[in-house]
Amino acid sequence: MNTDILQMNITEILPQRSLISHKGTYGRLMCVTGSAFYRGASVLSSSAALKSGAGVVCIASVEEAVSAAINYDPSMTCLPLEKNMSGCIAMGNWEKIINSSKDTKALLLGCGLGGDNDIKILVKEIVEKYEKTLILDADALNFIAQIGPDILKNTVSTAIVTPHVGELARLTGTTTEAVAENLEECAKTFSLAYSCITVLKSYKTVISDKNGELYILDKANPALATAGSGDVLAGLIAGLSVQGISPIHSAILGVYIHSLAGENAAKKYSIYSTTAKNILEEIPDVFLSLNR
Repeated sequence: MNTDILQMNITEILPQRSLISHKGTYGRLMCVTGSAFYRGASVLSSSAALKSGAGVVCIASVEEAVSAAINYDPSMTCLPLEKNMSGCIAMGNWEKIINSSKDTKALLLGCGLGGDNDIKILVKEIVEKYEKTLILDADALNFIAQIGPDILKNTVSTAIVTPHVGELARLTGTTTEAVAENLEECAKTFSLAYSCITVLKSYKTVISDKNGELYILDKANPALATAGSGDVLAGLIAGLSVQGISPIHSAILGVYIHSLAGENAAKKYSIYSTTAKNILEEIPDVFLSLNR
């Protein structure tokens, strides 16, 4: 069965907040993102998670990425990690990450991690050992493609993967063209094969739950085709998932809010000039439009 997200009652799955609550009520998220050369990915993803309403967002990364994120928004907490000679998170940090994430409800892994081989080890250890909701994006997916996607069968977490067409092609050993021509079938097949939620990003977004049920947002917006847009989306999904919202509803809400934020940004800055930062800054107005 295919469900049109635009026909869903979004406010039904986006809970009202209780007056009797505190930051712990809305969950803790760890973002293992960024490197010395890709600091912006940490800023965008962790900031989107904060704007989604997550109670506590911890940025776990090398000093350069941590500093960039906290300078952008000092609301974040941080877990500084050792870097290797390539400016990436050193592989030996995986145990520190797992131990420090025990009180989190979700972990975002991938945005801006870089291509160093240390990251391959880091990704493998976290995928196999993290026990809550695990959002996998960007470089995490590229290394899972190298390791082999069967590693997803070993995870004890609930995995949400957020590939664009090229990343899913690498994960499945096919061509970008083949995925682009069969978005629904490719998302469904991957979710069924690896028991994960798949958020397949293209001119339309196709979400498949673990059972192969599809949710589709068919609302093309070229303004979203800009560097860092996917980091914002990954952060939104991750931030929503720590708030007591189910993983599949977090994916649906994240995609929907991201799309509306992109629309708002395009109206202000044009589809040519919209940047990921513009999309990020429109998130609060989307929540206001949803009476939240």
